[in-house]
Amino acid sequence: MSRSRSPGRKSSSSSSSPARPSRSRSKPDSFAASVHSTPTAKAPKKKAGQRRGGSSSPRNSPKPAQTSTMTTTTTTRKPSSPSPVLLRFRAPSLLKALLPPPPLAFSALVLVGELFLCLLIIRKVAYTEIDWEAYMSEVSGYLSGERDYEKLRGGTGPLVYPAGFLYVFSWLRWFCGGDGSDIGKAQLVFAGLYVANRATVMATYYLALGAGEGRAQKWRYAVSIVALSLSQRVHSIYVLRCFNDCVAAFLCNLAVLVFVGGSKLGWLRNHTASVPYSLSVSAKMNTLLFAPGILLIFLQSSTYGETFISLSICAGIQLVLGYPFLSTYPVSYLKKAFELSRVFFFKWTVNLKFLPEDIFVSKPLSLALLGLHVAALGFFCSRLVRHVGAVGGWAVGADAKRRRLSPHYIATVVYLSNFVGIVFARTLHYQFYSWYFDSLPLLIWTAFDGGQISSRVAKELSGELHFGTIVAREMISTASGNNLGFHYLVNYEDGDSEHIKEGELRSMIARAKDEEEADSGLIKSVAWIILIMGGTEYAFNVFPATPKSSLVLQVCHFTLLAKLWWGQGVQPLLVVEGEGGKGAEG
Repeated sequence: MSRSRSPGRKSSSSSSSPARPSRSRSKPDSFAASVHSTPTAKAPKKKAGQRRGGSSSPRNSPKPAQTSTMTTTTTTRKPSSPSPVLLRFRAPSLLKALLPPPPLAFSALVLVGELFLCLLIIRKVAYTEIDWEAYMSEVSGYLSGERDYEKLRGGTGPLVYPAGFLYVFSWLRWFCGGDGSDIGKAQLVFAGLYVANRATVMATYYLALGAGEGRAQKWRYAVSIVALSLSQRVHSIYVLRCFNDCVAAFLCNLAVLVFVGGSKLGWLRNHTASVPYSLSVSAKMNTLLFAPGILLIFLQSSTYGETFISLSICAGIQLVLGYPFLSTYPVSYLKKAFELSRVFFFKWTVNLKFLPEDIFVSKPLSLALLGLHVAALGFFCSRLVRHVGAVGGWAVGADAKRRRLSPHYIATVVYLSNFVGIVFARTLHYQFYSWYFDSLPLLIWTAFDGGQISSRVAKELSGELHFGTIVAREMISTASGNNLGFHYLVNYEDGDSEHIKEGELRSMIARAKDEEEADSGLIKSVAWIILIMGGTEYAFNVFPATPKSSLVLQVCHFTLLAKLWWGQGVQPLLVVEGEGGKGAEG
């Protein structure tokens, strides 16, 4: 398909292109019919719709009759004067004038800075003992031969972490002086863990935000990395507290990275990501909050059989790691390692301090929050499935093997699943901040700027820009079986849809980046990052928590959750592979 800017209309014949589908307000599935049938002439409407630029709508113009399925109509439109809106897009802006930092060099610089900052904190700020001695006591009981989980105890109470925790901290106990007394070594290990986690999250954001594609994407990436590096509380959780939550967070973020960037692994991608994810659950069961999103990704990107294998890998790792305890005291292990009825102390809560203590510990509140959690997951799942349904419904069975989800969509779904659990958590302790802090910038971009992250395109028609979203990449053939290559299905904001060749699509993407993405939406999203992440950081740095700090945290949480629901960012960018063809992620 091609368009020129010279006046007049003409038609030409081609033996290698199908008839150009008219951009009518029909469902995308009608494209197949337009390839195999001869379009009829379309009479002009009595009143043509007027664009903002003043010219009539090209979709309401009469189309010449076509006599063969192998005939292509090339339409040219007389350019009109640029509209005020187009002039506004072309006006210089601050972001257009400023060059974003190179993503890879900037990431390396930030990581080096983070390492030196962690070492400086260890040297200048006193370590605070909270759980380390309790960890060492629990590990000591395990190393002495005890396998009954109800008898493994520390200074803070009975052991409540799965078996993976014992293996990790047994090694730390040996490394830190043989008895865990050399806390300086432990801090160095957790400083390295912090930097490794930050590098993992950077790689995820680089892929999910498309930081290698355009200026606006580079700015989003740079802002995200800076925001993730400024948290006082997260630095403290890692290098001044040495919480077990850090181990679970790193392994889970590693799993997310494999999901997002493992497209070259093909059908092994989900199986490979299942390994670090299951290991994270074995360190601390809070990462089960990611499970609904991960299951949805399994179902949308693999067959039933492959999904079953991935789930079996997750379960198998838990059985292997827990075997010493499951083979001796199975009930005790399952009861304590995966305890769901645990009641937390009111004095440590960060998110619900505005409630009276008797309500905080009550069973009705626990059941209400659980019900809201399940309901929110169901609402988001139905919406995500509905979006996928626009191009084929539940992507399971044979169809799932032909689809790949965009990195941005995968990261958003997995992070969103965890965030829903955080919003409706019965309590959040200070170290729980590490459970979801790394996902906040991406969720905020998705909520407030999501439509422009990875699938935005723009086309100029009659002197005006028309914006759309890439929905799918499909292999197109003529009725006689001639392979025409991949075309991209684009849904426009006014409800129309169109299939476009890759070459033309690239110029449309470039136009969207140049003309729209440096507009005020990016600035607004940065403002929301400052407000929401600043509010959560404030709440987690108030000690002890107050009703005011808890309310600030809840306002930040529910503002983001509401925008994720009512916004347009949580949509999949699907890639559909044809037979024998290779798809590429959009």
